[in-house]
Amino acid sequence: MRLPQRKQSRLGCFNYSESGSYFITICTEGRRKILSEISAGAGFPDSPEVTIHLLNSGKITEKWIQEMNRHYDDISVDCYVIMPDHVHLLLSLTEKSGLSGRPAPTAESRCNAAVSRFVGTLKRFTNREIGESIWQRSFYDHVIRNQQDYAQIWNYIEDNPRKWIYAHDRL
Repeated sequence: MRLPQRKQSRLGCFNYSESGSYFITICTEGRRKILSEISAGAGFPDSPEVTIHLLNSGKITEKWIQEMNRHYDDISVDCYVIMPDHVHLLLSLTEKSGLSGRPAPTAESRCNAAVSRFVGTLKRFTNREIGESIWQRSFYDHVIRNQQDYAQIWNYIEDNPRKWIYAHDRL
């Protein structure tokens, strides 16, 4: 029996070790809401105040995001948010990023470098500390193309908790 082919989530010809910025989304397996709880402040929607309360898995995820941000000198986490069932990261790579130890065996044109290494390490460390695998197999990425794109992604990340409240208030 032939299995369905997985949709490629990376740009096929893009070198992911080039310096630049990347918008990353990592989802929990089955979109389980195990990372945080989001609540509106008093006076919502007139008041923009939204509170994110990290659950244990979210606290561990945040710990590893911050730890990796301190120890990766070729990648910086410019902005992030931990939502109930996913994490958004805005990563910037410097010239030093280089290739990972081994290229991806499935596609010679795709470099499985700094971005994949960062995400894989984050998933592995959080899973180990939590004691179970909580992440979907892959992740979503978007290559930031210019300063306007960067600013739009930054705003999207900052606004995501507020959008979550609006979307779930209507349910």
